[in-house]
Amino acid sequence: VIIRIRPLNSSEISLHGHRRCVRQDGPQSITWTCQPQSRFTFDIVADENVSQ
Repeated sequence: VIIRIRPLNSSEISLHGHRRCVRQDGPQSITWTCQPQSRFTFDIVADENVSQ
Protein backbone atom coordinates (compact mmCIF):
# COMPACT_ATOMS: atom_id res chain seq x y z
CA VAL A 1 0.00 0.00 0.00
CA ILE A 2 1.34 3.42 -1.00
CA ILE A 3 0.18 6.63 0.65
CA ARG A 4 0.88 10.14 -0.65
CA ILE A 5 0.82 13.07 1.74
CA ARG A 6 -1.07 15.74 -0.20
CA PRO A 7 0.07 19.34 0.30
CA LEU A 8 -2.48 21.76 1.69
CA ASN A 9 -3.90 24.05 -0.97
CA SER A 10 -3.99 27.83 -0.57
CA SER A 11 -7.66 27.99 0.47
CA GLU A 12 -7.16 25.34 3.15
CA ILE A 13 -4.35 27.44 4.59
CA SER A 14 -5.70 30.99 4.17
CA LEU A 15 -9.48 30.62 4.41
CA HIS A 16 -9.82 27.81 6.88
CA GLY A 17 -6.57 28.04 8.84
CA HIS A 18 -5.96 24.31 8.45
CA ARG A 19 -2.61 22.81 9.31
CA ARG A 20 -1.04 19.49 8.47
CA CYS A 21 -1.83 16.70 10.95
CA VAL A 22 0.51 14.12 9.42
CA ARG A 23 4.24 13.78 10.00
CA GLN A 24 6.36 11.46 7.86
CA ASP A 25 8.65 9.50 10.18
CA GLY A 26 10.44 7.50 7.50
CA PRO A 27 10.03 5.93 4.08
CA GLN A 28 7.31 3.60 5.39
CA SER A 29 5.69 5.30 8.37
CA ILE A 30 3.63 8.36 9.28
CA THR A 31 2.28 9.73 12.54
CA TRP A 32 -1.13 11.35 12.81
CA THR A 33 -0.20 14.30 15.06
CA CYS A 34 -3.72 15.55 15.86
CA GLN A 35 -5.74 13.98 18.63
CA PRO A 36 -5.76 11.09 19.18
CA GLN A 37 -2.17 10.61 18.01
CA SER A 38 -1.58 7.38 16.07
CA ARG A 39 1.22 5.79 14.03
CA PHE A 40 0.70 3.93 10.74
CA THR A 41 3.00 1.84 8.54
CA PHE A 42 2.72 1.43 4.75
CA ASP A 43 4.80 -0.16 2.00
CA ILE A 44 5.75 3.32 0.74
CA VAL A 45 5.06 6.84 2.05
CA ALA A 46 5.39 9.58 -0.59
CA ASP A 47 5.77 13.10 0.79
CA GLU A 48 4.05 16.21 -0.54
CA ASN A 49 6.93 16.93 -2.95
CA VAL A 50 6.19 13.82 -5.05
CA SER A 51 4.05 14.44 -8.13
CA GLN A 52 1.03 12.28 -8.81
